[in-house]
Amino acid sequence: MDIEFSEQQSLIQNSARNYLAATFNAQMLRDFRLGSQVDAEKIWQEMADLGFMGIAVPEEYDGFGGNFADLLVLLEEMGRVTLPGPFFSTVVYATEVLKALDKQNINSVILPAIASGAITLALVMGDEGNIFDVAGLSLTAQPDKDGYILNGVGQFIPNGYESDYVICAAHIGSAKTQKNDTGIFCIAVDVPGLERKPLNSMNGLCVAKLTFDNVHICRDDLIAQGSDTWPALEQAMFRTAVAKCAEMVGACARIVEIVVEHAKERRQFGKPIGSFQAIQHHCADMLTDLDSARWMMYKTGWLIDEGKASRSDMAMTKVWCNQACRRILAKGHQVMGGIGYCEEHDMPLFYRYIRMAEAAMGTSDDHLTIVAEDLLWETFA
Repeated sequence: MDIEFSEQQSLIQNSARNYLAATFNAQMLRDFRLGSQVDAEKIWQEMADLGFMGIAVPEEYDGFGGNFADLLVLLEEMGRVTLPGPFFSTVVYATEVLKALDKQNINSVILPAIASGAITLALVMGDEGNIFDVAGLSLTAQPDKDGYILNGVGQFIPNGYESDYVICAAHIGSAKTQKNDTGIFCIAVDVPGLERKPLNSMNGLCVAKLTFDNVHICRDDLIAQGSDTWPALEQAMFRTAVAKCAEMVGACARIVEIVVEHAKERRQFGKPIGSFQAIQHHCADMLTDLDSARWMMYKTGWLIDEGKASRSDMAMTKVWCNQACRRILAKGHQVMGGIGYCEEHDMPLFYRYIRMAEAAMGTSDDHLTIVAEDLLWETFA
């Protein structure tokens, strides 16, 4: 593995950092989470013009055609500013699912629209976040004479209230085993019977409850069905979990910078608190966790690009990043003291962002279960 960024990745990093730092400041992000209006459409189009939307879209679909590591570089920079909005659900999650399932007639329409910034998407997979177990699918699809009838509820869906399309997984019920009866659909949000209700999350960003009440969809909206569908979908979700780690690493990198700067400037007993050994150890522990999480995230990204990443590789990456980022938060608050809990400070912004990311795309328990299952299968097979 070459741990140095390529010239292309350095350009992505510099372009993203310059634009995001100039566009998003802490006060703007706090106001956005409290409901203040920002020119979201203008910002979205600016990011599309910079090529952010097309970075993971293949060139044949008018995208940038970057590899997975390129995407991680961009997401790390977005994590540094706790980027709100539909970028992750649209450009990362939806694109990974669409590429994995490879339905030509759907991809030829949706992927170019993603790359141009023309649409946003939401995804409804497992119930209550149980996305890595086929039994946790929350929707059912009953075959009809000219399509399917969808029923069920999706809870706490990011970008679910504002999206243009919804990609959802459902039990079709025509096979003997659950893994063989999984169907993936891509539907417009204006279809009759689909109700979207906005919900508040702990970091102030809007999520949604999507209720499918006898939603009739045509057969052309079916992306994939059959025995190969669940394995492909599962791999896309694992890759998306690694992508979520990049956002967390970016956020923690900024936390370390904030904390170190505070330790240099905050004076107590006539000297900077950074001169005290306990504070130095906290900062050293934070940097150790940050570097280990970043290395593990990029190593797994490289394995994905090489086609060598296993389920366990990707699951272990999410577990480690979850745990390392939680430790960084805890140590950061210890160093910051009371000011780190004030809403006027940046720390609560990063705290909520990271804790939401920790629960997204599988919790630590979810991924530890996967690692244990694969380990025991290898041992006793």
